[in-house]
Amino acid sequence: MSPGGRAPSPRAPMLLKARLMTPGPTAMAESTRLAMAAATPHHRTTAFADTLREVLEHLRWLWETEDDGDVLVVAGSGTTGMEAAMGTVLAPGDRVAIVRAGKFGERWQALAQLLGCEVVEIPRPWGHSVTAEDVRRILGDEAPVQALVVVASETSTGALQPVPEIAAALRAHSPDALVLVDGITAVGCVDLSMRRHSLDVLVSGSQKAFGLPPGAAFVGMGPRAWARAGSIAPRGMALDLRRERKQSASGQTAFTPAISLVVGAHEVMTRWREMGRDTLLEHADMLSTACLAAARALGLEPFATDLPSPALTSIAVPPTLDGAKLVARMREQYGTHVAGGQDQLKGRILRIGHLGAVDPFDLLQALCALELALHEAGHPVRLGAGVAAAQEALAPWMRQATPSTIHP
Repeated sequence: MSPGGRAPSPRAPMLLKARLMTPGPTAMAESTRLAMAAATPHHRTTAFADTLREVLEHLRWLWETEDDGDVLVVAGSGTTGMEAAMGTVLAPGDRVAIVRAGKFGERWQALAQLLGCEVVEIPRPWGHSVTAEDVRRILGDEAPVQALVVVASETSTGALQPVPEIAAALRAHSPDALVLVDGITAVGCVDLSMRRHSLDVLVSGSQKAFGLPPGAAFVGMGPRAWARAGSIAPRGMALDLRRERKQSASGQTAFTPAISLVVGAHEVMTRWREMGRDTLLEHADMLSTACLAAARALGLEPFATDLPSPALTSIAVPPTLDGAKLVARMREQYGTHVAGGQDQLKGRILRIGHLGAVDPFDLLQALCALELALHEAGHPVRLGAGVAAAQEALAPWMRQATPSTIHP
């Protein structure tokens, strides 16, 4: 009975907030939403040019580019950004090593083949991470490659790839090879530095750690990538990054940009600069640590067992449960939208995103919804166990941290 003397009924009203806890798109901060709600500026004005220049400078700070490196804003998804980068620096006939350990590694392999490249596969089972020894062993006696493509945070599996170690192993075999990194869910959560890690291309997307709507890709290009691009004949127009580079110096874009997303990125990146890069990455580590602790306390196992990504947590669904129904129940009954598995992992895993404008209390609420859905499905779980484990993991961080509160 409730304090008002009422027993629950099948038609009892329940007010719920919808909570977006997928690995993309991600939750937006109210301050970002308000910035983007302002009147849309024209993209050829001086005011917008100033905004874009500041965004590009913030992105170079986050990417840690070389002095003569660039980060460009391309209208489109993360896939658009990767296609633009690969099409700009790869030529037909190039030998390209592809780290293939999930859906997106497979996507870049297919794209390289469409571009006429010869692919050298560096495969690992879904959910596992490649090691430097894997790279050395597979490339072994192979002829030198012109590039390697790796997904830093494989969104389909929740696995992290050790990009600096992979890059070093590649360069020992092919000193002149370019390193192209899909950092779409990694940037803002994982320490990826174009300068320190000798990366030539690093791509991310607006709908991931940035907490913006989908529609913009951020493409970092280093001096070696630009040098390579200069020797390749253009194969398109809108995705030719050389055109974008010429325009970016003056605060312009080659074509109409995703104006509202640039405005939103300005708000996000200004806030991130105030927080500091290390704080941003520690925040991701904190949420990942707490989510993994909760999963284990609930008797669940992480799917990515080698190196879990700090951007999301993938959890193996017990064989007695239907993962798709569990994800649907969390969304429909408990207002929490997490992601299920893709392709061969449909029904086998669920993926909790803790990137974007997600704080510790958002994560605790999502874990509470997971517990309720598991309990309802008949999984042996003690309500509160996962939440308590997450709180135990979060407490040391939160007691020592200086809050950076997002205000409207």
